[in-house]
Amino acid sequence: MESLEKKMSDLQVDSRASCCNQQPNSSCPKVGSLACKGCLMVSYCSKRCQTVHWPDHRKDCQSPLLKGTWKPRWATQNRQPAFISDSEVQTKLGTLKYLWGNVPAIDVIQLAQNEGINFQKPLDLLFAASGDLRNVVLSVADLPPGYRSPLNIVINDLEFDIVARNLIFLLIMFNEEDPNTAAEAMLHVWYSALVTEPCYTLLQKKLKPMVEEVCSNIAEKCSRALVVKTWTFGNSSLRIVLTREAWMKLPLYFDVPSGLTKEAAHDVRQAIVNAPSRVDFVDRAILRTSPTMAVGMIKYRKDGVLIPFGQPRDAFTVPNPTIFDSTCKWPMMDSADPLGGWSIKTFLATKAGPAKKDTYGQLYYYLKRVFTKFHSRLRSNPVSLELYHVDAQTLDKTLTGRHFDRIEVSNICDTHYLGIETSLETLGPLLRSPSLNSHATLVTLFLNAVAEAKMMIRLMNPMLARIAIMHEMRFASDYITHGLRKPSSNPAEIRNFIEIQTIKTACALDMVSNMDAYFNGYMEIYDFAQAALSARVAMKTKHTIIPPWPLRVDGGVQPTQKDREDFMLLLGSAHIGHERYVEWKVADLRTATKEA
Repeated sequence: MESLEKKMSDLQVDSRASCCNQQPNSSCPKVGSLACKGCLMVSYCSKRCQTVHWPDHRKDCQSPLLKGTWKPRWATQNRQPAFISDSEVQTKLGTLKYLWGNVPAIDVIQLAQNEGINFQKPLDLLFAASGDLRNVVLSVADLPPGYRSPLNIVINDLEFDIVARNLIFLLIMFNEEDPNTAAEAMLHVWYSALVTEPCYTLLQKKLKPMVEEVCSNIAEKCSRALVVKTWTFGNSSLRIVLTREAWMKLPLYFDVPSGLTKEAAHDVRQAIVNAPSRVDFVDRAILRTSPTMAVGMIKYRKDGVLIPFGQPRDAFTVPNPTIFDSTCKWPMMDSADPLGGWSIKTFLATKAGPAKKDTYGQLYYYLKRVFTKFHSRLRSNPVSLELYHVDAQTLDKTLTGRHFDRIEVSNICDTHYLGIETSLETLGPLLRSPSLNSHATLVTLFLNAVAEAKMMIRLMNPMLARIAIMHEMRFASDYITHGLRKPSSNPAEIRNFIEIQTIKTACALDMVSNMDAYFNGYMEIYDFAQAALSARVAMKTKHTIIPPWPLRVDGGVQPTQKDREDFMLLLGSAHIGHERYVEWKVADLRTATKEA
């Protein structure tokens, strides 16, 4: 049998995009090896093809955004932006549902920093509130090539849409033998509003019958009866535990809603992502990011297909049945974006051909690589995957007697979900003891703690809050205005410059706040020490899975050029930097709980 190392090294993801000279009646079949020097977002096989395609590409390449002449619509219309008006405006539009992750994926295993790169024992992982599969996929894909031992992975989420989509992703990976085809299909079912006919055929002809067979066998059971199904694929397996009622809903996720055409799906999505009431919010997002990233964002908001910028969308004709559950609504917020679920620094460093400024294209090629590695792991390692659809509060009962080397809980420990006390009391007992694995770790994420602590300060000590804002304004303004050329003496240009820099500075305030002080206060208010003692866990003094503040820019009072670049990259992303991780281990009750 071929070695795993050879299989992994043989994995190839072709990052050579087709020549962008794609005309309705004469598409160039060659590889695009020469980037357009005007934008670095598309590539051609030759100067001739670039010239032929120029009438189509001109509008993007000479976009006001890339030429530096773009202004937000509130400025060109000489009005106040909606987000600072006195009237009630929506801060979000759409359904508060997270089909896509909104923080970068993490590898929860990190063997090199924990058990060691030569570790060969089985690993048990629990994703207690998984959201989409990104943390599962990255953790498995990033394993050292030499690791050959079994993986036992439990994946749970309370949202049935999430569970159904995660099942479909895994069925794609197990049933499609070609790694590139599987990766392409999973990528589009995950992130594209439209899929191709071959992809839809895979869902309909290969995967749906597997689910329908189960449904036909349990038709007479009562609706709340638990039904367990295990599929075996070589040395790996996929087990799912659902009520009979939930099983009967599953086939719907493979079908396009009746009457929903490509055009109707486009209109439904546009009603949310490009709603007239949201133009100022979109323009503010454009202000925060780089010109080329903004151009890519606008195109993705328009067509909803995650492929390189210059590649044709003609083959994407079928509304994604795992996203559209009706003919009349887009089931996510208008701000939902694939970029939010992955490390922007990592995918921007991905080799993606000559179009080096195509942000969404770079994400596309990065995901293809990660997904093909995941596909290979499912075939070369014994991987046992289990899917559950229960409230995370009941996992200690659902998984009685089981213990895990890693437990990842997303942000259910935030106050408005389970909170820290319930999260630790429920999941702490499921963590493997140090006597069996001294590296066993529970990973908690706090997305709202800093904002909540800041709000408490504003209410309890307004004067202190005002002083803090003044400091934040000074630091943020330094980052925003550093190196900018001053406008001409034209009063209108000066006013526009000041307004835009003020808005960008306001957007950056949370990025420069004293996050450690706020989080320390938050831990005191919610008595993390007592919660840990009650659950018999302890904070790890040194993180070995993910840094406490993985996105924060720590430039201090004298930021370097790299700090400034990282700051602007963060400003243009969907993140703030106050995303706080805390790692826990089973406690030695003789020692006091320590702060991470």
